[in-house]
Amino acid sequence: MLFPEKMFKVTVTIPEKYLDEEIETLGKLGVLHIDDSKKTKIFESELNRVESLISLAKTTLDALGIREEKVKAGEITLTEIPKEIDKAETILNNISKIVDKLSSEGKKIAQKVKDVLTADEVKSTLKEEIDLEKVIKKLKFIKLKIVLIPAETVESLLLTVKSYKGFTVHNQLSEGSVAVAVFYTDDIEDVIEKSIEKTEGRTLNLQDFLSETKEKVLKEKEIFKKQKKEAIDQYGKKVLEILIKLNIMKKILETENLVKRTAEGYVVEGWIPESEKEKLVNNLKHSKVVFSETEDAPVLLKTPKLLKPFEELVTGFAYPSYKELNPTPFFALIFVLLFGVMFGDVGHGIVLAIAGYILSKKTEILKSYGKVLIFCGISSTIFGFLYGSIFGNEHLIHPLLFNPMEEIDKLIMFSLGVGVFVLSLGFLINIFTKFREKEYGEMIAGEGGILWFLIYWFLIGIGIKAVVYKGDVKVELAIVGILLAIAIGYEIYRKKQIFGSFLDAFMALLESITGTVSFVRLGAFALAHAALMLAIFAIGKAISGESGHGIGYWLVMIVGNIIVIVLEALVVSIQTMRLEYYEFFGKFFKGGGKPFKPFKLEEEK
Repeated sequence: MLFPEKMFKVTVTIPEKYLDEEIETLGKLGVLHIDDSKKTKIFESELNRVESLISLAKTTLDALGIREEKVKAGEITLTEIPKEIDKAETILNNISKIVDKLSSEGKKIAQKVKDVLTADEVKSTLKEEIDLEKVIKKLKFIKLKIVLIPAETVESLLLTVKSYKGFTVHNQLSEGSVAVAVFYTDDIEDVIEKSIEKTEGRTLNLQDFLSETKEKVLKEKEIFKKQKKEAIDQYGKKVLEILIKLNIMKKILETENLVKRTAEGYVVEGWIPESEKEKLVNNLKHSKVVFSETEDAPVLLKTPKLLKPFEELVTGFAYPSYKELNPTPFFALIFVLLFGVMFGDVGHGIVLAIAGYILSKKTEILKSYGKVLIFCGISSTIFGFLYGSIFGNEHLIHPLLFNPMEEIDKLIMFSLGVGVFVLSLGFLINIFTKFREKEYGEMIAGEGGILWFLIYWFLIGIGIKAVVYKGDVKVELAIVGILLAIAIGYEIYRKKQIFGSFLDAFMALLESITGTVSFVRLGAFALAHAALMLAIFAIGKAISGESGHGIGYWLVMIVGNIIVIVLEALVVSIQTMRLEYYEFFGKFFKGGGKPFKPFKLEEEK
């Protein structure tokens, strides 16, 4: 749990004729993180073909209106990838030609439907002035154009038609468009067309205004829907199957592009967890497998399932390196502790825990945050009992620890005590990490090492002795001076810089002090919570007046509590992460690792 899974560097040498077979086996095992630092591009042409076919398959599915989904892909003979690519290409090209033709026809029909519906809308707009369908059928000597004109230019067309002895019927079709029926004679047709063009109008087809045209178009639409459904039934599943096969071939070819060609065959390098070594050797029938110890490797964290949501918060900041401890258990402990200190309320804590449970069960996006919220709600509830607060009411139960509003001095000291605990834990983790890495100099005198830990605690002792007990601290200051001199001396020896070493020591000392003081914000947020609830109670009483706890009072209580819960849950979460990322992690966490991502072929069974 505290350390990443132990990894081994592995070199797999595959005879040329068994390359596809053994790569497929590796993909099905899903235990090898392949080293992708060097690409050989041996199979680049095949990979390009596969990527083109994947694009074609996706385009075909889009044209059919089919979402990508998981289906059983059938038997995949990957030992002869070129033949599989040829087969997929032939089938996809044939299907895509049919689907392209169908798609083109669909676009034409969609435009026809749009046109007749627009015509219907224009007929409805002008029906009080004119029956367009009847007029179109009976017109013989006078010409008619029905146009959609932008509202800002319509006046130009109306004036032109009027000046040439034509006439118009028009009405507002939408906010920016006017429907105009223009009646004119043959001799001014050129003038009318130029005027329409000048006003950026769109001339509608007169046939689209006829009922028989609409009936014909709608019948074509129904026929097309049946044809499309038949095409989906006939080709949809087949294209999906091919797409899955192509994706698997793509993974294999991408992996094969990482192999090195040698006299013995193809070589694949990567990392594997210690627990999977035997499984790898037993399943690779034709390859030579060599394991070796490694100093650097991808990281496979062994976080308990219960704490996985907190792992996401850790890795969101940075991924731990292979030599580092897994900080997730410590991060989780401190997260719920700090959250509870800042947001201690029995009622609100219970609500948060229930809300977290609902989020974790009902939503996929907020599932992890919901699980974190359950822990935070429990912590808030516990601290609510310690503070004696239930939905902001501090008179229902007696505080087991102290009341934040009545004993502010204790709250501040408690907040600082939590800060000292968090930073001390950071020091201890750093010391243990350096010991594990056998960096004994850094463990003793480096930043965050034993000397700095002692200096930190001596400074805390000096502060307590001088401020609380008014004692003499000359001896303690002398000890701190000696420890600082040793630490600075080590830095000068290590960095070969005098001024830089003094500056770094000063910054480390200052960060320890300011880091501790920054935890005063825990108390500040606890006070803010109590103050907010006092304000809500005051507003509720002011609204109720002498009528007691009426509807207005309870409405204020409900709305006020909801606002406090949502607002504080968000703000306190942000402050908690800030303290962990910058104060706690700053003592030991370097990050820079990369997650263990084994090569997998995810063929659906």
